[in-house]
Amino acid sequence: MGGKQLLITKKRKLMAFAFFAPILIGIVLSAFKASGDIKNVTIIANDQAYHLTTRANFVSEALKEANIEYDNDDMILPPAMATLSSNEVITVKRWSKEVVEREVIIPSNTIVLKNSRLRVGSEVELKAGAPGIKRETIEVETLDGKVIEENTILSQIVIKPVTRKLYVGTKSVGNTSRVINMVATAYTAGAESCWPYVDGKTATMKKAGYGVAAVDPRVISLGTRMYIEGYGFAIASDVGGAIKGNKIDIFMSDVNSARSFGRRHINVYLLD
Repeated sequence: MGGKQLLITKKRKLMAFAFFAPILIGIVLSAFKASGDIKNVTIIANDQAYHLTTRANFVSEALKEANIEYDNDDMILPPAMATLSSNEVITVKRWSKEVVEREVIIPSNTIVLKNSRLRVGSEVELKAGAPGIKRETIEVETLDGKVIEENTILSQIVIKPVTRKLYVGTKSVGNTSRVINMVATAYTAGAESCWPYVDGKTATMKKAGYGVAAVDPRVISLGTRMYIEGYGFAIASDVGGAIKGNKIDIFMSDVNSARSFGRRHINVYLLD
């Protein structure tokens, strides 16, 4: 009987300890926390800086006080369980992974074929090229919105690219004294190009027309015969206020042709 009573007494003591132990631990931890030094902490998260004055002893406690949530995938520096120091800067970087689809342009290739019937610098397109489209399924990992890694899961060509075929001339333009790489533009005889000189006459009094080019006489003498890539034969017959140095202005019959020619780098062959 006495042994049974002793066993009951021990059970009651254990039950009392189990009941009061969490309370005592909480009191001790609260006292430990309250006894911590006051610390000024800066938390950088969600593209903002939070300033906190706290008695927290650990990084995780400071984050909780600032109502900043995080999960196990996020990067926290110093780590959440690290001891908190005064003037600590805590950085929380958000990590995420998602699967996305995107379309990628596949550039077209060009096959160049030499043609001895075409003049040097001339080109004839046999077949127009066109880019293709590739659809990719990728797994993207980001840290604070910045991509840190991409892995392609699936890649499928939706539209095949079309190869461009081009004839390039190799036929000689004749005897040349010099070849100059120049910046070429185009002009017309109208007011849009020549105002106020709209009488259709060039600086050499030659009538403006196909085969007329404006040059800087210090680079190419007026009257020089030339072969111009992408244009043909011409004579240096005109000048222009903006035509200085290695620039050449080529006559076109209409505004649309002049605008289509645009501005490009070409070789100009000076003929003997």
